[in-house]
Amino acid sequence: MEANEEKRKRLRVVAIGASELKPDGMHAQNFRDFQQKIAVIGLCDVEILKPVSYLGMSFLDYCVLGGGEATRLDQEIHGILFPKIEFEYMEYCKKRGLDLNRG
Repeated sequence: MEANEEKRKRLRVVAIGASELKPDGMHAQNFRDFQQKIAVIGLCDVEILKPVSYLGMSFLDYCVLGGGEATRLDQEIHGILFPKIEFEYMEYCKKRGLDLNRG
């Protein structure tokens, strides 16, 4: 709240970015790889927001447990940011005729 009163902004990074494919087509092996990546671009002191945990998408050492309010908020945020994309992966694939077994 204090930053808002002083008209300052705080930059934050979303940790779910750690699960995205790297330019070489590979995934980070651990969360430390992501921390090093953002440090290289000068963001080592930026707060990293922990995502709701999803198997295969988040690092177990850097996430919050899903369920209840956390999952509800995650779905609400998804609906605002991506209103035309299904939240559930199965629904996303089904609507587009995609093979669920392709990863």
